[in-house]
Amino acid sequence: MSKSSSLRSVMLRYNYAYNLDLSTYTSIASNLISLDLLISGSPNTVSVYSILPILRVCYRIRYLHAIIEHEIPSENNNVNVSIQEAFTNENDLPISPQVTSFDLSTFTTCDTRSIAYILRYLPNLLHFKFLHESQEVVWPSAYDLVNVYAWQYMFEMHAPFLSKFDFHISIVKEQPKLHFDVVINSFQYFAQKYPEW
Repeated sequence: MSKSSSLRSVMLRYNYAYNLDLSTYTSIASNLISLDLLISGSPNTVSVYSILPILRVCYRIRYLHAIIEHEIPSENNNVNVSIQEAFTNENDLPISPQVTSFDLSTFTTCDTRSIAYILRYLPNLLHFKFLHESQEVVWPSAYDLVNVYAWQYMFEMHAPFLSKFDFHISIVKEQPKLHFDVVINSFQYFAQKYPEW
């Protein structure tokens, strides 16, 4: 990357094990208004929290698109992955008040707690698009992602200015534990409260 002060939009695709240090590009990072990220790596190193260091350096971003994915070898399809809690210094939070649009695509284990943790750093968010797809279904996380009350609480607490929410989740239903009619009907809350969505 060259250090051009006129650069406003960047697309980064990297393996998280590479440990890209954006702090060495502070002149670029401080001028970015649009960032498109693809972060991939092993389940031990990559999670939804992997975007937090980016927010710390790229504090002027308005439009953020992040794809988080695990690289799981095809011969190991029975991987059970837990979501590692992010370690943050409460005195050095990466607040990004400029972000108004956040597009998050996760191809890894994810839950509303980890999403809420990210949203608390985006206090002026207007548009949020969430796509989730995973080869392995971890049922507590799957139930959590389709719990409308968890989403309602998260938005009321961490995204008070949200005016648009797009939601797409792909769940492999091998077990009859999840009743899709109940899930779909529960999201009618959003259709009634926010008819413009």
